[in-house]
Amino acid sequence: MTKKNFREEIKQHLIHYKKDVLNIYELGINGNKRFKRPYEHILPERLSRLNIIKQYRDDFFGSSYSEIETHDCFHHLNSSQALCINLFYPLIAEDRLSLIAELLNLPQDEIRNPAFEFIADLEQTESGRTNFDFYFEIAQQFKVYVELKYTENKFGNVNINPYYKNKFEKTYLPLLVNNPYIRKEFKSMTPFLENYQIMRNLVHIGDDSTVVFLYPEANRKIHEQALLAFKEMVTEKGRQHLKLLALEETLQHITSSLNSGRLKNHFDDFVEKYLLSSTINTQ
Repeated sequence: MTKKNFREEIKQHLIHYKKDVLNIYELGINGNKRFKRPYEHILPERLSRLNIIKQYRDDFFGSSYSEIETHDCFHHLNSSQALCINLFYPLIAEDRLSLIAELLNLPQDEIRNPAFEFIADLEQTESGRTNFDFYFEIAQQFKVYVELKYTENKFGNVNINPYYKNKFEKTYLPLLVNNPYIRKEFKSMTPFLENYQIMRNLVHIGDDSTVVFLYPEANRKIHEQALLAFKEMVTEKGRQHLKLLALEETLQHITSSLNSGRLKNHFDDFVEKYLLSSTINTQ
């Protein structure tokens, strides 16, 4: 990895992918109604389906899983939502989610109810519940919540204003008071809101659930935040139910478990699309 920002490295990589693999040279547009700008690493919106890798593209868009609400940036080649679909949908289609459970050292039988853009029901609130990028269950309702990052610079935080102060007191404080998984230093309002996205994920840790932060280890900013959460925000008991999973390691595990066929071809293409050649050994 050079001194160039990870996000910029990936964007340059994806520009080459767009031209060399997808044979698309037209710039895509990003921005709101007031300010729009063309970018090389973005697909034209009418071609956004091409952000799903070809082997399972038609299957995905013909399935109920495609009924999720796609993000405004779904047509960006570095869309983490598209990456999440490309990573997990083929494993769903081929009944191989056990590869992920194996990597997480979780039971590999009776994997069920996989879902993208999963809205958790732990928070007792009328709106604004935590949305996880991916979710599945393992036997006896054991829950696995996955928060996935790709080129994002950080986990989200919020301004400490009356709205979030009220939300903390009404929604999250009751989940924190007797919580044995989160350290007391992060049970008060200021540190919680300063680490808002991480903390609202961490409150979903339980004896019957695991939270997974999945991201490229080469994205050092995200890695450092995730590592801070593991080392300082959760208790020793909490660490048993918080998994930090590198995308590079995940792909190496999957590809080394596949010999040939459609799924193997898909993940070979996945590696070509999403990872820099220096970050993974698939042998």
